[in-house]
Amino acid sequence: MGMDQAQLATVLMQTAGQLSGSISGNTDRSEQRQMERQAALREIEARDKAEQEQRRAREDRDQLRKQQRRDQARNRTHWGSSGVVLSSGSPLSVMEGQAADDAMEQAEVLAQGDRAASRELVAGRRAADHYRQRTRTNRSGSLLSGGADLFKWMLPSTRSMNF
Repeated sequence: MGMDQAQLATVLMQTAGQLSGSISGNTDRSEQRQMERQAALREIEARDKAEQEQRRAREDRDQLRKQQRRDQARNRTHWGSSGVVLSSGSPLSVMEGQAADDAMEQAEVLAQGDRAASRELVAGRRAADHYRQRTRTNRSGSLLSGGADLFKWMLPSTRSMNF
């Protein structure tokens, strides 16, 4: 029924070493700071990528708008040369409808850019959360496992249980 003194001493020394390392901030704190820096870096990279996606969408929209204006000018020139009156009636309705379609197409290009930017931000947050979770796991895992081992050896009745 006696407690194995060597095993208890080993567990106590390991737990004390883990506790002192956490308190003094040797490896654990530097690891935690490194993980937090990695998380912050992932968030910054995600914001940069999101801004690039939005900038790219604005450039695409501007190119689309230029093309649409060229097409409108070509159509007006064609209609004007054929003698159609552009200020009323069917040609005006066609031009207004085309302008509305063009505006919707431009809005869709921007919306696609916003969706791509959102995906980048979500991916960056997930990566950052991954690093932060690893920090929390490292911070709590070593002390908790040491405490469980210490508890196991402190109580004689628990030694027969398989923890």
